[in-house]
Amino acid sequence: MNHLLRRAAVFVGICLLAVLATTSVASAVKPTKMTEPKVQVTPGLTERTIIGQLQVAQYKITGVNHLGYIHFEIWFDRECDCDLWLVRASDGKEIGGFGADAAEGELGEIPGYESIDYYVDSVTNTATDPLTHEIVGDTYYLVVTAFNGTTAVKIRGYTPRITTGSGKAVDGDAWYNWAWPHNSKNLLGYKLIRSLAGAPYGGPFAFRPTSYGQFSNRLTWPVNYSTGLEPSPKPSPNPYALETYCFDNVDNEGDPVCKDDDDEFTSPIHNEYDILDTESLRTYSWVPVLAYYSRAGELSGLYTDDSAIHTVTYKGVIGYPQNLRLFASKSKIKLGKSVTLWGTFASDENDPIAWATAGTQVSILRKSGGKWVLFKRVRIVGANGRFSFTFKPKATATYKAQADGGTVAGLAIETSPSQRVKVIK
Repeated sequence: MNHLLRRAAVFVGICLLAVLATTSVASAVKPTKMTEPKVQVTPGLTERTIIGQLQVAQYKITGVNHLGYIHFEIWFDRECDCDLWLVRASDGKEIGGFGADAAEGELGEIPGYESIDYYVDSVTNTATDPLTHEIVGDTYYLVVTAFNGTTAVKIRGYTPRITTGSGKAVDGDAWYNWAWPHNSKNLLGYKLIRSLAGAPYGGPFAFRPTSYGQFSNRLTWPVNYSTGLEPSPKPSPNPYALETYCFDNVDNEGDPVCKDDDDEFTSPIHNEYDILDTESLRTYSWVPVLAYYSRAGELSGLYTDDSAIHTVTYKGVIGYPQNLRLFASKSKIKLGKSVTLWGTFASDENDPIAWATAGTQVSILRKSGGKWVLFKRVRIVGANGRFSFTFKPKATATYKAQADGGTVAGLAIETSPSQRVKVIK
């Protein structure tokens, strides 16, 4: 996320001229769907499919016909996050003020607030409008993207502009124009986005490798929300540009461990990351980002649209290493009833990883008094690495599985994610 250093901007004068309408309403997005089969297709690799929708708001800023600062700032829900940047229409280049201080997809420095300052040091279009006799000036686009859920966004800002009869030259003293007009709610004027949706942090986007190996994510768009399939034929050019990031924490702080941030219009895109040590066995968060929309489908001469909020449906497939997995047939049972703990074990004793052979021992542990203690030893049955154990629990408890790891490049002890079984008396 190209967050720009915060800087106080002082304007010399204000000429009230409406550039955009005062209110924009985003259509509601559909809820995010997640599927994660309990049976691994590839031994040791857990795959999760996520289908959801992302939105981006774009606003066309015209008439920038004077040297000076373009300044914009946004306010949004402190529990969410938004990104704000500026695009020059003449070449589609993302531009901004005084240096980036964070990666895309990362929480900003000030909760609920972003700002951007860009100094216009030249005006390309110096033609005169035959009706107003004003310098036409250049066009820019303001882009707002949401992260971490859905939020309302309030925007205000100003651009350098000279008007008829001002007597000012393009390179003379700066005059400024508010991009949105005064209204009864805010004397300085603002634009309101009632709803802008981004992928929420954590939840279905958070995943935890438990074994050495490689995780990857693949992002495809646009797709059908019901089926997850791409349209046939595919849109050409693809009007949406997406990016993808992975962070090694659910708060998305620090630099991403992997990313594809080239504003790709070509679907799909993917990235990957190697899990090679115990410190890497932590929770990760995947962040898909809708960066731009353009009917032109390219960054050169970026937009052919005026101001609008655009929505795209995407599909993400995350794959991450989990050699040992454990499941409970029921998460809640009545006292005296039976529950089955079952799972699969893929051993990296050989390369490539394969299902553990029949007879391989797996230990079931139960958490007791804050410590993990041996509860039952079971063995793999059959050729698909599966084990199971049925019993009647006497009290609510949490369980996990352990097994000896391989000698090629794996862990000495493989451990599954835990499962909690609640007993109702």
